[in-house]
Amino acid sequence: DMGSLQKLQDFFMSKKLSKGTIINLVYKLDSSLDICVRENRPSSFESEIPDICIESPSLSRALFETYLGESSIIPDAKREWAEGAKKLLESDKIRRDTRPGGSG
Repeated sequence: DMGSLQKLQDFFMSKKLSKGTIINLVYKLDSSLDICVRENRPSSFESEIPDICIESPSLSRALFETYLGESSIIPDAKREWAEGAKKLLESDKIRRDTRPGGSG
């Protein structure tokens, strides 16, 4: 899928990325990839509007494998992701359990 790869390259080549820039890649269930580039960490990525969306299952999978696959370019990525996911699930459980009216 060279067209999607070119779209990704063109997007990043048009950006001036300085140290500390936050890049958020969101791999969605429909196999599209949302990308947000921010100079500062937003209070919540949930409300952020992506700078670009690339609809490409192969590009999304390739990036996923690059960061979380067997030969990850970041050795601690899997461990960090798992710890973050655990914290997220725990915080979600706490919100459900403490919501007025019970869980659900």
